[in-house]
Amino acid sequence: MCRTALGRVVAAAVAAAMLLGRPAASVEEKTAPAVPQDSPPVYGCPWNADSLGNFEIGRQAGRTASYRFRAAHSGTVDRVMIYLIFRAPGYYKGDGGQILLQFHTDDGNADHNPSGTVLASSLVTDPMKQWNRLFVFDKPVPLEAGKLYHLVFTNPAPDPVNNFVSVDALHHVRRKPGVQPAVSDLDLAVLTRMSGDAPWAINYGLTPIFCLSFADGYKQGQGYMDVSGVCPISGNNKVREVFRVSGADRTVAELRVRLRKKGAPGDLTVRLETAEGARVAGGVVPAASVMDSYSWVVCKFATACVLKTGQSYHLELSAPPGDAYETVPLQEGGARCGFDCPEVFADGYFQFTTGSAWEGPREKTRKDLDMQFYFSR
Repeated sequence: MCRTALGRVVAAAVAAAMLLGRPAASVEEKTAPAVPQDSPPVYGCPWNADSLGNFEIGRQAGRTASYRFRAAHSGTVDRVMIYLIFRAPGYYKGDGGQILLQFHTDDGNADHNPSGTVLASSLVTDPMKQWNRLFVFDKPVPLEAGKLYHLVFTNPAPDPVNNFVSVDALHHVRRKPGVQPAVSDLDLAVLTRMSGDAPWAINYGLTPIFCLSFADGYKQGQGYMDVSGVCPISGNNKVREVFRVSGADRTVAELRVRLRKKGAPGDLTVRLETAEGARVAGGVVPAASVMDSYSWVVCKFATACVLKTGQSYHLELSAPPGDAYETVPLQEGGARCGFDCPEVFADGYFQFTTGSAWEGPREKTRKDLDMQFYFSR
């Protein structure tokens, strides 16, 4: 990781591209604050969620949300894909109202709220027509790598209290700072304002789902947009991530996975092997170190190992029969959901077994799910 002020944005963008298994794009060097992190991710899927969470744009007058993000690329943006939700009572009301999406600069103050300076706007008058909604701005927006910006959602309908929809985001039960290992709360966050005269505040229970499109083809956003079913780990029930390393070799010394325990299971066994079955690394995670709620747990390898580019691997989690661990894979938003966002782990996919064959949860051949995991040095 680069620790100097100059080049942190470049280092972050390149590191993110490498750990997510996609080619790095060049960005300008800009000063950005350091992200304190004891064991930063070097490879894997360092994103987490427990479910989806919605925030109503309306329901109370002036109820507003902002997606704050730090630009990883310099160029112009003219559109963004947003996940709107209106599936059940509580998520929407009436005719859905309207969604006005405005591009704001950051105010530069300590809390880094929207400045009120609007760079461009996009108005959707029929937000219940389509959930994966493309907002096209009224003019191109020039972004500068390293700077903070805001996508601000308001409902200008005549009666937003009785006509509204929600923006959907990844939901986290924990609701505490340090939401995502992949990015700092400063560089990516959902800010909410409960009414027109209320202050802005970070909503630590949510992570934005969005995809910005630059004129030169570059894309930026957060591309996981759902979770799949709970998968138990006990006896014959095992889970794994199958992946083939792209880019450079990675030297790794520890693994973090996100799961929880139910009852009093035995210790969790981690095995990293080649696709041919040769053991590469592994270890045992004591049951006492795993919480009853979803959290990241660490497995330190006896010695560091190298994940070699072009090599295929299996990362397998197992436990003795009895009470189980549980994990929830994340769903990529690409083929099924229309979110063509690169910030997902492109090198692999999640599988589950009950003792016979390895397959995707619910659908045997699906490959759009990822374990919540990452390797560190």
